[in-house]
Amino acid sequence: MKPLNTVACVACLAIASSASVRADTVAPLAVSLSVRNPLSIARVGWPVTSGVPIPREATDGIGPITSTNQLTVQRPDGTTVPAQFRVLARWGSRDDATARIRWVLVDLQADVPANGVARYWLMARPNPPSPSGPVTVTDSPSGVTVDTGALQFTISRKMFNLFDSVQRGTDTLVGSSTANGVLYTAYDGTDYPSATTNPDNTALQVAVEEAGPLKAVVRVRGAYKLLYRDSIGRLAYLTYTARYYAYAGKDWVRVVFTLEDNGRGVQPNGPADPYEVVFIRRLHAILSLNLSFVKTVTFEGYTDTFSSSERYQFRQVHALNNPRDESANFAYSSWKDAGGGPVQVGRAGSRAAGWADLSDGQRGLTIASRWFWQSYPKAFYVHGSTLEFGIFPDGLGDVSGKDGVGSKRMPGTLYRFRGGYYKTTEMLFWFHGSDTSERDSLVACFQSPLMALADPDWYSSSGAFYEPIAGRDKWTPSNTGQDARLRDALSRYEDWMRARWDASAATPGVPSSQRSVDTVRESRQDGALDLYGWEDFGCTAWQNGHSGLHYDWPWGMVLQFLRTGDPGAWELAQQMTIHSVDIDLIHMRAADHTPLYAFERTYMYWMERYENDAHNTTWAGDHGPRRSHSWVRGKVAYYLLTGDERVFEDAWAMADATRASITLDPGQFARPETRFMGWSIEGMLSVYAVTNEQPLLDASLQLFRKMLDYEAHPNDVPQGYSNVRGYNDAQSYDETITNESYYADPLIQLYRASGDPGVLAYLLREAYWVKNRYLLGGKLDSTGLYYPYSGVSEYWTEQDPGGANRYTQNLWLLVNLMAFAWQQTGLREFRDLARAMFADSVLYWGYWRPPDNVTPIVPTAYDAVYMGEMYQMSKEQGKVQRAFQLYLWLERNPPPTDGVPPSAVAAAASAEVGPDADVQLQGHAVGALRTTWYLGDGSDPIGGTGDQNIAHRYAKPGIYTATFEAVSAKGAIARASVVVRAGVVPNLFVQVTADRSTCVPGDVISLNVVIANKGDGTATKVSVTLPLPTQVELLPDTVRLGSDAVSVAQGSGGSVAVGIGTLPPGASIPLSLSVRVK
Repeated sequence: MKPLNTVACVACLAIASSASVRADTVAPLAVSLSVRNPLSIARVGWPVTSGVPIPREATDGIGPITSTNQLTVQRPDGTTVPAQFRVLARWGSRDDATARIRWVLVDLQADVPANGVARYWLMARPNPPSPSGPVTVTDSPSGVTVDTGALQFTISRKMFNLFDSVQRGTDTLVGSSTANGVLYTAYDGTDYPSATTNPDNTALQVAVEEAGPLKAVVRVRGAYKLLYRDSIGRLAYLTYTARYYAYAGKDWVRVVFTLEDNGRGVQPNGPADPYEVVFIRRLHAILSLNLSFVKTVTFEGYTDTFSSSERYQFRQVHALNNPRDESANFAYSSWKDAGGGPVQVGRAGSRAAGWADLSDGQRGLTIASRWFWQSYPKAFYVHGSTLEFGIFPDGLGDVSGKDGVGSKRMPGTLYRFRGGYYKTTEMLFWFHGSDTSERDSLVACFQSPLMALADPDWYSSSGAFYEPIAGRDKWTPSNTGQDARLRDALSRYEDWMRARWDASAATPGVPSSQRSVDTVRESRQDGALDLYGWEDFGCTAWQNGHSGLHYDWPWGMVLQFLRTGDPGAWELAQQMTIHSVDIDLIHMRAADHTPLYAFERTYMYWMERYENDAHNTTWAGDHGPRRSHSWVRGKVAYYLLTGDERVFEDAWAMADATRASITLDPGQFARPETRFMGWSIEGMLSVYAVTNEQPLLDASLQLFRKMLDYEAHPNDVPQGYSNVRGYNDAQSYDETITNESYYADPLIQLYRASGDPGVLAYLLREAYWVKNRYLLGGKLDSTGLYYPYSGVSEYWTEQDPGGANRYTQNLWLLVNLMAFAWQQTGLREFRDLARAMFADSVLYWGYWRPPDNVTPIVPTAYDAVYMGEMYQMSKEQGKVQRAFQLYLWLERNPPPTDGVPPSAVAAAASAEVGPDADVQLQGHAVGALRTTWYLGDGSDPIGGTGDQNIAHRYAKPGIYTATFEAVSAKGAIARASVVVRAGVVPNLFVQVTADRSTCVPGDVISLNVVIANKGDGTATKVSVTLPLPTQVELLPDTVRLGSDAVSVAQGSGGSVAVGIGTLPPGASIPLSLSVRVK
């Protein structure tokens, strides 16, 4: 019967799969995908490449999804769409073919109307149709040949000459030539043609990464020259990587070329240190065609037919005509040299689309470059049958210099390529026939690739990332007790995020120069710096200089794209990710592309350039890369959405270098800034989610335990925050407390990945510390003005929690912590705090007050949303755009709020004991899973499961605070303390004063006596005897102990004795009386 049931099940699945699918499902898998076209050009059969997550529990209806052979793509009407699949990550080892698929790269070709959306379904079945498509790849010892059905080309294994041959049908457009390739010319004029340059100890590498049926990817790696050999024999080269992307039925090829400076990119001692800066004279992609005698050159705004030795050039340049308006600074032009020198021809303009064409009327080639004008300078060249693209165009640079010397900036026509720099250029090679009418549309579509996006909820429910993605417009506050404020905050948050790519979303009245990333670029950050150009495009500003894309702008933009689907967010994500892996990251690889983690015994590679040292124009030197300012998560997310191996290679190297540095260079983490550990943990976990390499998880837990070394323990009680003194022995200030917000999300990710109970316990301790000790404000004054919730932004102390500058922005990365505590404990107090912190940190995000001027605000006086103060743009905006996701997700998917906090009572049978005596401590708990006594003297805590009555002997006399902690089954914490005085003794002082110093018989003298205990122990059975001269007599009715009358009599010999009783430490009591002179 089992075989029959199985057949029936398969049949049912086949019937169901032909029907229209209406909802995302896990078993069997069905994921809706939307392809949005932002252009006013219809896309027909346009390639789409997108990563899609698959839940661990997903099935094909019968079993788990372990193979791409179980996957298919359908239209909403149930018809099958040709598709290609590649596994990016698994729920297990990446190399384990039996492990369930976690991320799959989907390739299809979509028909999308202009400014429209096309919808598809990724589905799983036991036996779906086999993928079909015309792309074939033939690999041989001489080269790799790719056939798309419309084009056939060969990549040589013997030399890198771009295309060894190209055929369009029976027409051969390109033949093998050593003159083709990517030509690098050094500062001294030495040429290094890629086709004939093979430095010692290097080898040309050609590999097929994907082989159809819809897409082929071929990778080529080579080297131009040796840069440096270190003292232990490691070699650093100027290298390159090229990837070719060919698509079914297309007569064009995408080529992504990366120039790679693997020399020393760090100057630990300042700009005088040597490092492998390279000054480039030119870098040109060159391809010669088989054309007839009469040829036509076409640039934007110019076309000409020629048949002799004419030379043509198209230039895209930039000059600072207006420091605050980039529209006045760009120019493109065409030039012809018929033998008498170049003469400008054709129509000039400002910003070119970025293409050039050479043809003979029957066949030809268009080369286009993505982000052409944005990455100025750029140029095209035509001479004879050759078309060149100037990646670094000859003569259009702005500096001069000598390789290896980079300490002084000099004007010139070269390009400074710093040690550790990479530079990626994406090119389109269209090998066309006689019809070129679709050229403009093709180039526009090439500039704007399509993505297939799932619903935000799918990325969350699938476990694609460690934290959920809270989709836009998925939650409307209701029945929260603060609906109006939360709705205002949510609305402004969405406007604020959208303003990054849509200037109209910023608050009216904000200057145009500050409304969006693009308007900041166009204003040159109000005249401060370039944000276009080959070195700067994709960057944001900080402190009037270029930044390191603080707090991971690539992740922030990927996140906003996933939650909104807005193409503008994806465009920024692409620009910033490529800039980050090219310019901000300090690379170092061997000739075989293996990452090197140290050079000349310096472990400062695979980190990002610190703050505004990223690519500054002052040439101050590469002196300060830090793991506290190196982010990996956005790079991994970008890879998972695109399958871009070039980006993941760098992300993996960053994570693995961090892992290695824990042992090889532990000094990187021997510092008080816990963000070094926090961001490093996030980076390693991001890669671990793809590779499942256990050493990365182990290293993350190791860094967490390093953080525990810095945890504050007043009276031995762990507090969930760090309180390390200074950066060295000569300094004594507290750590900047802002760091405590930076590791909250990384530790939440670590708990999700490891389930480690110690991580959970620390997170909840931190949440209680934030709630009980760190948060300030949240109150109205008597006039109705409001003090927003805020946190100290600099130096926080237990003794004076509010004694430093306070800032609402310090709450951004703590809102998720409150939400996590709500999720774990079920306590409403954490939920309500998360709501209030979210609202205040968005509505009043600019609220900053010094401790001596903490003024309130009008509750409805919301701060404008825009790109923020220019001085802090990279940091402020980078931080807030990655915040709040767990909180917003939980509001829409609320966990129970049935948590009951435990209670704890601490007491001592005697709060004071003498030397060599035990203190009897009594701890009572209700609702606790476990309890702990922290004894306050450095001894080990004593754990238990309920009430704990213990005896403890303190080794040294002193005053101790013993704390009894109760923790519920859900992690909620209650603490109670008792002060214990062990082995201490009292120290009594008596002071007597009189109201006069001379007297005569009959005078009444008032005496004032103070009895004080200045010791640490309690004095018991205290009495005071005051001797009186024989010449005076006591007036009995005047004796007062404190305010109470005391009945005493004058004793023999004239003394007076008064009983005091018990006098605690630090206490004093006055005694007054009067005497008469006889």
